[in-house]
Amino acid sequence: MLAAEIFFALLNNCLFGKELPESIAHSITEERAELIYKCAKGHDVAQIIASSVFENALDVPSDFAEKLKKQQLLAVFRYRNMKSELERISELFEAESIPYILLKGAFIRDLYPEPYLRTSSDIDILVHEADVVRAVALLNEKCGYTSSERSYHDYSMHSESGVHLELHFNLLENMENIDRLLSHPWDHALGIVDSCQYRFTNEFTLFHIVAHMSYHFATGGCGVRPFIDLYLLENKLSFDRASFEKMLLECGLVKFYEAAKKLCLVWFEGLDQDELTREMERFILTGGVNGSKKKSIAAKQQRKGGKIAYISERIFQPYGIMKEKYPILKKHKYLLPFCHVKRWFSLLKNGKMSDLKKEYNADKAVEMQKAEDMNAFLSKLGIN
Repeated sequence: MLAAEIFFALLNNCLFGKELPESIAHSITEERAELIYKCAKGHDVAQIIASSVFENALDVPSDFAEKLKKQQLLAVFRYRNMKSELERISELFEAESIPYILLKGAFIRDLYPEPYLRTSSDIDILVHEADVVRAVALLNEKCGYTSSERSYHDYSMHSESGVHLELHFNLLENMENIDRLLSHPWDHALGIVDSCQYRFTNEFTLFHIVAHMSYHFATGGCGVRPFIDLYLLENKLSFDRASFEKMLLECGLVKFYEAAKKLCLVWFEGLDQDELTREMERFILTGGVNGSKKKSIAAKQQRKGGKIAYISERIFQPYGIMKEKYPILKKHKYLLPFCHVKRWFSLLKNGKMSDLKKEYNADKAVEMQKAEDMNAFLSKLGIN
């Protein structure tokens, strides 16, 4: 068996209870174990692989087993730490009457066999833009969170225990097609009885996952985990397919969704591969959770119309993004040049200029052919 085949067999066993092939017991050699672990850790699913290996008492290389055990324990710790912080945040928002919606992992992990199996790097919560400044101040004052400057869609915050919170005030991705719906998320929210917490309709929950996946493809990388999320949501939630498909059609995501769903069927139901699913699989497995820097640069260059246009936008961000980061621009657009200068000083102050320098160096390494190949690939998915 190939390392990729073993990887997906272990995922399917843990997540969906599918029996492991008999040949797997003798297939996890040291070389394959190293490849499997690298892929599992890169996609933040090592705890899922660990659960399958240990539940089936597989005879695997000792170093592989030790590394999996560490990742499993770390996943449990991360989950419990985030769960504790989420409870604190929820209690605060309930006490202060701040409406909120749990996003992504904070909501989806309950669909996994065990919630710790669905790790995430942060907690994502959406509040109304009118409430976000007060929410940030309360989290600072009453929960000990520190916060960075406002980005175009969230405040990045950290608890004393090290948990990263992204407090969103919108879901915008700076992609015109999907922002048509993502710009009005509360239109698709349902209240929870006797609570300030809301949840999205099942149709919008599915749409948001697909839209976010398309964003990651368009910006250079998408992990395995969103495909697991999509497959679980489709199979465990009841939803109005006509309404969901209308959302996809409105935002030009039908082609991408069909390709993503087909890859889910390949990975989780044994459907035969075709040329596009193989290309998607290579793109995903060689990139990790968020893809590689070179893939990201190549994808962004194509979206922006070339290298010069891409670099220019990185220096002078569009008004649509800047007005979310600096709300004063919504009433006083003439202040845009001053806000650009303020942003540059903020990047210098926070040490972010080194990130831009790394990005520039990666940009120089992107060959025209790679950029064109990326454009052709994204065209097949209908997202460029």
